[in-house]
Amino acid sequence: SAPDPATFAISGLVKGWQQGLEGVASGSRVVIVVPPALGYGEAGNEGAGISGTDTLYFVLDILGTT
Repeated sequence: SAPDPATFAISGLVKGWQQGLEGVASGSRVVIVVPPALGYGEAGNEGAGISGTDTLYFVLDILGTT
């Protein structure tokens, strides 16, 4: 089953998500590919198990925008 929807401000996200979600309309499904330079950089995010060389992939269903 799908996870519960999340609500967040785009300004608080890594640059790859900010760029990938810009202008996306409600009802859209998007695939976002975030290279290290647009994600967590060389430092990565140890707490999330993300190294500084990881490219991140996300599939998002946009349920609403404000």
